[in-house]
Amino acid sequence: MANWVKADPEGLHRLKTQAEANARHLSGRVNQRLSSIDHDMKIHHQQVALSAANLANWQNDATVPEEKIEKERRRLADALMRTGEIDKAIEIAPEGSDTRERAVALKAAIELDDKAACDCKAHEHRGRVFSGSHALLTHIFSKKHGKTMPVRRCGECGHLNVTEENPHPQMTPEQEKRLGHASEADRAKYAQMYALGLKARALK
Repeated sequence: MANWVKADPEGLHRLKTQAEANARHLSGRVNQRLSSIDHDMKIHHQQVALSAANLANWQNDATVPEEKIEKERRRLADALMRTGEIDKAIEIAPEGSDTRERAVALKAAIELDDKAACDCKAHEHRGRVFSGSHALLTHIFSKKHGKTMPVRRCGECGHLNVTEENPHPQMTPEQEKRLGHASEADRAKYAQMYALGLKARALK
């Protein structure tokens, strides 16, 4: 395999076994309905188990195309990132791939101080916040925090942090979720819609 030392079959087997156990643990909460975040985490654990099993079977089979193996490595690395196994994700991800770059960036974000933030500000129009520069990107399990944590990214400068701290406390979680990924064009559209709404109400 180009740019990749084949993974240890025993290591892949351990990943598979642990991921299956974690997925069973989440599924076993019979008296508690899984939140959407826990449900997603269960899916990621199942993906780790499936991709680890596939790689164990495929990486020594000369009939399996290298592209197929590389795609499975990306899937495994992405699922490992979500379940908190960042170092293993970096190891498995293809060298020079965007998957490995994301894993490295995520590891740095986890290690940041929870209060660390850039200087970009929330965007406002007539006193109403339309979008925060920092937006909720996804959730991952963080070993540092010992729980599933939100990943926040600044839409202006790309600053990344794994933290529950909200850089823009004036925004409600609903506003952050709905508008956090808005582009400059979107912000202009929202501002125009808001202005038209005011005008319509004034004519009534």
